[in-house]
Amino acid sequence: MRIINNRQTVVLMVSIIVVSLLAPAVAPSATAQEPESADDYFNTLRGMSDLEIYDEYSELETLHTQSLTGVQVGEFTDEQARELDAVIATIRQFEEAQAQFENEEYEAGFETAADVQRSISELETHDESLAALSRLALTRYYEQLGSELASRAEQADNTPTEIELRELAAEAYRGANQPEQAAEFTRQVEQLRAELSADREQMDDAEAAVGSLTESCSNCESSTSAISEHNIGVIKRYQPALQTSSMITDAVQRANRHGLSDRQTSLEAQANTAKSIRLSIAIASTTILVGYGLILGLLVAIITSRLFAWQRTFEAANVDSVVAVGDSDV
Repeated sequence: MRIINNRQTVVLMVSIIVVSLLAPAVAPSATAQEPESADDYFNTLRGMSDLEIYDEYSELETLHTQSLTGVQVGEFTDEQARELDAVIATIRQFEEAQAQFENEEYEAGFETAADVQRSISELETHDESLAALSRLALTRYYEQLGSELASRAEQADNTPTEIELRELAAEAYRGANQPEQAAEFTRQVEQLRAELSADREQMDDAEAAVGSLTESCSNCESSTSAISEHNIGVIKRYQPALQTSSMITDAVQRANRHGLSDRQTSLEAQANTAKSIRLSIAIASTTILVGYGLILGLLVAIITSRLFAWQRTFEAANVDSVVAVGDSDV
């Protein structure tokens, strides 16, 4: 009997120790729980009475007021608790979405707005009128977001950013139930993408042309080396060099038009290379042409002088012949 009593005592002591260890861990989780009673919901909603979000969206203030009044009337049920959970989630998510909008975190704002939509859908299963109020506020949020994104797109300093902003604006206008505006911005996005794609192809072609030029005309960055390397063949390289220089200059302008600063810097360096080669080939070609011109001129001068000499000799011979005939007649 004494052994059994000792065992019971040990078990009891162990149980007390375990409970004492678990008690501090359990207590905080209880304080972090969501509202459960009518008083809990009332206190939670009352603590949300002076939110700045109501200044921007009066619909949410009406939503809050009606919910605060409703929790004080009648018997509190689980159905009402789920409804108030949806109301509280909607208001808090709206606060987050508006803060993201003001901080220019537009993509995050879209994600939070999607959360708001899910909360409104849950609210709609309990009270359609409150859901309608919330949905009107969400529509206004999307309108505000679309207008801001459209304005930002107009001010964008490069085409990729403009495309991104106009695409987001189209999404915002779809959320605001403005399909015509959404379709217009979608059309603009498609047009800008097509233009950017076409111009990037032109830039790629220009870069390839410069690469081909530098490969085919090695040592052409000075007129002397160009002549030494290619001799008279340098002349036929001038036209391709001229075309390549024109292409790369046009590519620089396209990059500048789209605000592609890194690409523009790279293209400008290649444009300088193409310009240097074109100038060297032009000087080399001119030098060769002038040289050949001088040689040809010298040959022409020699031939011309010989012709004149032959002509004078011929004329002199004719004169002597006439004189000789005259003497014989006498």
